[in-house]
Amino acid sequence: MTTTEYKTDAMVLSTHLMLVPFEKFVVTLGGNYTKSTAEFDPVIMPAVSDEIHDQLHTSIFDYSNIHTYSDISSTYLTGKVNMNYAFSAKLSWLGEVIYSKYTDDNGYVYGDETGDLMILRTGLQYGF
Repeated sequence: MTTTEYKTDAMVLSTHLMLVPFEKFVVTLGGNYTKSTAEFDPVIMPAVSDEIHDQLHTSIFDYSNIHTYSDISSTYLTGKVNMNYAFSAKLSWLGEVIYSKYTDDNGYVYGDETGDLMILRTGLQYGF
């Protein structure tokens, strides 16, 4: 039997800023940056003698690259702007723009998942 270590590292930076340019209008800016990696140490399989190999009628497999099968390396960047304008104490307009960019630096496991996403949302909010 053999064992191996699985190691993950992640770094996250986050920032947020709230602005009130004038009464009843609030703008919030935010952003996140994440860099993460994960990997196995090399797997060293126990040796099988030729005699046992011949008795089991099995093939000899090369496990030298098995530790690379779950290597993950990616970066994720998100920025957003939220806006809120209060028409009255009960009615306000909301708007939001979110941009996300994901970069898959090692797409071996699931294929390359690199991509961009932009979300635009707006609406009215009414409180009772």
